[in-house]
Amino acid sequence: MNEVCTFTGALGLAQHWIDRRLDPKGQRWVSACLLARVNFHDQAEAISLRGLAPELTVNTDEQEIYTVEEGAFFGNLSTDDEGVSRIDLTHEYTRAALEYHLGYLDLKKMARTSLEHSFLPGESLWQKLDEFTRVNAACASQKLGAESPTGPCLRFLKGNERAEQQWELEHRFAVFESTIQ
Repeated sequence: MNEVCTFTGALGLAQHWIDRRLDPKGQRWVSACLLARVNFHDQAEAISLRGLAPELTVNTDEQEIYTVEEGAFFGNLSTDDEGVSRIDLTHEYTRAALEYHLGYLDLKKMARTSLEHSFLPGESLWQKLDEFTRVNAACASQKLGAESPTGPCLRFLKGNERAEQQWELEHRFAVFESTIQ
């Protein structure tokens, strides 16, 4: 599919892109806007973009129409090479927490969503896309993120790299959370 897409930049978050390269802040704004517009159904949807920038201020009508946060987007699609960007993912999560006031549960959901939509092969650990409440039946009898899954769950994880990485993430969450409770 050699389709050309044109994005007019209607919000004005990276206006300087017209005459020069985007700086990292502009790259993050453009990345977030592009990610917010991607959807499973491959069709245009009305969305409400909100953020700390003055360009993302919404009126009362828009606040009443869009009452549920369906996603939060940050990061930089321009590169994933730490040697080029000079920033690692830990730095991006720290920025999200400090500059955008995201809490631990927001960051946890973002990490889960990132793996859910990764290009890793195999099935997801979760029964429903982006609903991180019920795991695949093969692992339902195991404690989520257990250090040593057994039986059908172990076989399922070994046969599905995505689910295996998701299980490892849940294990890391459990270990971390046990240190702060």
